[in-house]
Amino acid sequence: MGKTGLPHNTSRYGTLLTVLALSSLSIIPALEAQGKTVRPNELACPVTANLSPEQSRIGDSIRFVFPDGSIPRRISMALVHPEGKDIDVRFTWAGANEPRVPYVNWGKRTGVLVINGTGKTDCFFLGWRETDIPENVPCKEFALVVPESILVKEISFSSLPSEKPQVLCPMPELVREIEQAFEDCKRNPQDMNKTQVLIQLLEKATPRYDCRRSYDSRPVPAWWLGDHDAWRWVDYLLDRVLKDDGDALRVFEKFLASSDGAFAEVWSEEMSEILRNKPLLVLENWTGSEDNRMAVGMARPWPLHGNPEIDHLIEIYRDIAAKEPKYKSACDEIIRILDEKSNK
Repeated sequence: MGKTGLPHNTSRYGTLLTVLALSSLSIIPALEAQGKTVRPNELACPVTANLSPEQSRIGDSIRFVFPDGSIPRRISMALVHPEGKDIDVRFTWAGANEPRVPYVNWGKRTGVLVINGTGKTDCFFLGWRETDIPENVPCKEFALVVPESILVKEISFSSLPSEKPQVLCPMPELVREIEQAFEDCKRNPQDMNKTQVLIQLLEKATPRYDCRRSYDSRPVPAWWLGDHDAWRWVDYLLDRVLKDDGDALRVFEKFLASSDGAFAEVWSEEMSEILRNKPLLVLENWTGSEDNRMAVGMARPWPLHGNPEIDHLIEIYRDIAAKEPKYKSACDEIIRILDEKSNK
């Protein structure tokens, strides 16, 4: 990586690998998981209940105790707020002891499910990416905090990863199309039509479709099946961002928003540099989309900079908002997201 041309310390990748290696050796203690705020995902619907936990309620607490070996992978809820407002429902997942690995204590995971208060059913994946709940681990107990003033119409659990009709995953055929588009661009680097074709193909790699690797229990973004090709694909997008290509920035944000692990570590630093060095490009292409918001929320300065760097970004966008009224709304939203990061 490091091909963006944006100023950064290339030694960070070696440091990152060192930190990950030390962490795997338990030299660095694991950080306590922070609860996530999770919004509904239509891909998780419908949820046909195939798990029947024992349910009890005391005050605001609703408790579900699952039979041995149960793995709730999705949940659906239909709640009614007296004023129809969204409801923040705190959950606590407690893992069951696994006889085959008695030395592992899965502990608890907490977070918040954001439910609409109109009685419409909302669905959620209960996986690591969404909730920090470990994948394929039996659940002993699942508890929800729902105020007694809220009408509970339905709460259902399913062990199935999905009930959506299968949509053909475009991989690996899409990889071949992308590679051919790369060759076309290499032969005709000044042909913007070929550049647009390549960027459009890369964008096609970001949805989940029904793509799964052999060990996935639920769909993953198509590019995850491209493995190490994704580094080169995103390097190309970042090079285009340097040329003020708004489409490339939009697609890069989609890759970042759907990334995790080492990809997210590196690309979140690149996003921080884009926010700092290309603010007008960011603002000209800001639509307030979920990908926009997630990309800014994931932007992470190189650790040596920390909060002072976030504060510097906030000042950049405050200054632009004061000078360019047309960007004020976008600047205010970016500042709000960065401010939340700074205060964590």
